[in-house]
Amino acid sequence: MKKILHLSMIFSLAVFSACQKDLSSDGFVLYTGNSVNDTVWTSTIPLSASVNNIADSTGMDILTGEFNPTVSDTVRSASGLEISIPANTVVNLSGSPVTDKVKIEISRLQTKGDLLRSLQSTTTDSRRILELIGTFFIRASSGNQEVRIKQNGAIKIRFTDTAELKTNLSVFTAIESNPPPSWGLDSLFAWNRNPDTTTVKTWSNSSGPQGYNKGYEFLAKNFRWISIGRYIDSSAARTKLSVILPPNYTNKNTIAFAVLKDKRSVIVLKADFLSRTFASADVPVNTAMTIVSISKIGSSFYLGSRSITDASSAPAFSITPDKKTAKQLIDFLNTL
Repeated sequence: MKKILHLSMIFSLAVFSACQKDLSSDGFVLYTGNSVNDTVWTSTIPLSASVNNIADSTGMDILTGEFNPTVSDTVRSASGLEISIPANTVVNLSGSPVTDKVKIEISRLQTKGDLLRSLQSTTTDSRRILELIGTFFIRASSGNQEVRIKQNGAIKIRFTDTAELKTNLSVFTAIESNPPPSWGLDSLFAWNRNPDTTTVKTWSNSSGPQGYNKGYEFLAKNFRWISIGRYIDSSAARTKLSVILPPNYTNKNTIAFAVLKDKRSVIVLKADFLSRTFASADVPVNTAMTIVSISKIGSSFYLGSRSITDASSAPAFSITPDKKTAKQLIDFLNTL
């Protein structure tokens, strides 16, 4: 049978984790009771840090539905996403078959703005940069317990894409903490390429409700984070990109990115405790990009941005964020 997915609440997508441990301020001063004046960095980010709940207000809508795992079923969205689940493909975490109805929750990240709204990156565990074409977070549960796809099983994901179709794509799945954090950032998150590189196919037809349609379909062997994409040119020289923000923008309230101009590629600029900067050593030179910082201080959002053409043209780049509403922040991210 076919199910229609519906929009529900915005939720926080886990990307990096944290544990609690404050260090001394090293000359910076914490003004108790006023988070705007908090200039203290920490070696590890406390779970209570406001950076962990940025995605609560910026993250993507969830598509929700349910299916009977004992029969073949397909869930669909109005935006052109189809997920086909063969009968008896879903098992619980112990490997036993699931027979009760399964709830499915899906977030689809289609643009660079979507990736940033969900605090996502496009780099692998081997520090290679990906151009991601389709990214999905799929949570499946039965009786309030997450379920998984059985060994040697797979679901088929098919979706439309308005951009020019790409070739040489692979499936990537996430490396996450074990267990993944239920909320906040995951410091172990990275993408890992599926060794089977034959499952991504393109399709096109002229019989859809909007006329000509085109897109991709592929097999996924797991729920949670799934992407299709390809490596960008790994032979290009890399450099370290460092970003300096005013002192009260710390690793407790800020996350920063380098967003490549001509590819759906996003590099997280990780907080460097010793230098009080946000940086990555894996940024390609002679590449146009936008540096973006997103901060939450108290209940307010702050956005910083700067366009550059070559990350190697300066030892560090300064950004001064401006206060924004959540809508203004999202509107800007959608322009990237």
